Amino acid sequence: HTLPGVARSSTRNTRKMAEQKQKIAELNGPKIGDARSLWNFTPSPGWSRDEAHALRVCLKKFGVGRWMQIVDSGVLPGKQIQQLNGQTQRLLGQQSLAEYSG
Repeated sequence: HTLPGVARSSTRNTRKMAEQKQKIAELNGPKIGDARSLWNFTPSPGWSRDEAHALRVCLKKFGVGRWMQIVDSGVLPGKQIQQLNGQTQRLLGQQSLAEYSG
């Protein structure tokens, strides 16, 4: 059971973090070669905000580039590796994920 106000607080915190991230992006701006669409920090078409959040949790648990582990976890049923990669690019605000892949 959820305590009253906890879900709203979580939603507010998520929204606040997204706003802060967007402000930072606006200050820093895209790097040369970055696609503009990467800088809006919104879910890709076909992704809900909940799915984008679940992907973020999976990335923290398994790591960037561990697509098969994320798929095998069953947290994001129906999502393909290509979709995971694309949404991760949007979450991180860059096209190349090489520096995160260890």
